Amino acid sequence: LDDGLILFFALLPIPIYMFFRSSSLRHHQGHQQSQRKRRLFLQSTMTTFFVVLIVKLSSGSSWTTMLDLFLEVLLRFLFITLVITFLSLSYIMLKVRRKASESMPENQPTRVKSIAFHPTESSWMILALYSGHVVICKGDDDDDKSFCRYAVSPGYVVRACLFAPNNNDTWIAASDDKMIRVFHNRDGRLLHEFQGHDDYIRSLAIIVVSTGRSLLLSSSDDMTVKVWDMESYECLKTLHGHLHYVMQVCSNPHNGETGIFATASLDRTIKFWSVDEDDSLFTLDGHEDGVNAIDFCRCHDDDENENDSHHHGNNTPFLVSASDDLTVRLWNYQTRQQLHILRGHVENVTAVRFLWNHNGDSSSSLGIVSTSEDCTVRFWSFRSCPSTYSNNNEEEEEKEDGEAAIKTIQYARLGRGWALATKRGSAANHHQVTIGLDQACMVLNVQSDGDSGTVTVSKETNMSEHILETGQHVPAVVHSNSMIV
Repeated sequence: LDDGLILFFALLPIPIYMFFRSSSLRHHQGHQQSQRKRRLFLQSTMTTFFVVLIVKLSSGSSWTTMLDLFLEVLLRFLFITLVITFLSLSYIMLKVRRKASESMPENQPTRVKSIAFHPTESSWMILALYSGHVVICKGDDDDDKSFCRYAVSPGYVVRACLFAPNNNDTWIAASDDKMIRVFHNRDGRLLHEFQGHDDYIRSLAIIVVSTGRSLLLSSSDDMTVKVWDMESYECLKTLHGHLHYVMQVCSNPHNGETGIFATASLDRTIKFWSVDEDDSLFTLDGHEDGVNAIDFCRCHDDDENENDSHHHGNNTPFLVSASDDLTVRLWNYQTRQQLHILRGHVENVTAVRFLWNHNGDSSSSLGIVSTSEDCTVRFWSFRSCPSTYSNNNEEEEEKEDGEAAIKTIQYARLGRGWALATKRGSAANHHQVTIGLDQACMVLNVQSDGDSGTVTVSKETNMSEHILETGQHVPAVVHSNSMIV
């Protein structure tokens, strides 16, 4: 081989490396092993190049000859780089078009983006669908369940929905057309419609302050959180502080009367706010990638009126978070310390909920459930959750408590997990977990043993066929901006 070809093949791995690096940009910073391999590959290539250069100089080649050689190699290198760039861009565009086609709302009729239970009617459940619909389910028994399907914003994804508190007559939905809509529960009439944000609305929550006044909270891709009056639906406050999409807003069941709530963002932080303040109160920082979901510990088996997210259980200051760094993390938000890191998911963790708190104190048994884009649902249990945390034992604590979940359920055929909702069942150790997936909505009846920390799934129901039904049993309701589907 001539000298030009030798240098050319020595440099050839560089554009190949650039191609694979660009195709792997979606991978997360937690993949340190892959990053080390790529760095080693690039270092080896550059070493080969300099070895060839030193050999040619030591063989007596003149600088003029070496300059000509470099120009020849540079032209070849630029040519092959352009070819590989063109092929990589063509490949990326093809993937983008294919993904966009698969992600059209009409092509995902059963993907569930949000799930919520009614604050007082525990047998009522509301689902937000990727297709632009909302499904309301009423009844505990499978034979007695009734389903109503409403066309909220056809052509736009509905990412958040909930029932209004202290009122059985209304429910609220937010969609990708940046609108928030309020509907009548009995007949699906549109009561109010207003623009909520300047970008996609990711989450909704209700907070009831000390005066008994109900406020609506919303978070968005416009990096803001807004506070709305539930009677006039006037925007009372717009909160700034996050540097990326605000994926979830969650009211604090223990400090709700004081107007305290928290938000999770793709800027890797969790911020605490008050409806009376313009700036955040404090920030929990520790995740290595965006935070998708949070939940306050509000589950107490001694509470008679427990439901999904609106009861005021024990005063355990725990918060759990789910992130694109593939971890679930447990925090004490009073001391602002990270207690545990739970590892096991292999893709983005999209939703997390507290499942139980058997004793209701700082030495209680805690249960957590999470779902992910790895198509699994994982149950985690703590026999004891410390109220304090020693930084000196940080690595040991993480290793001991974060290796694996106590139970993992795989739903590979049904796609990725997107949403979770939990409520207590008929007995103290019985729980209902509802999971929103790409192609299904699964309801699990779970039994937990606080002493042994075990979880048993006693019953599993797929509600997808009810979500897809049309006709008399599942009417499509129309408002001024939607069509019958």
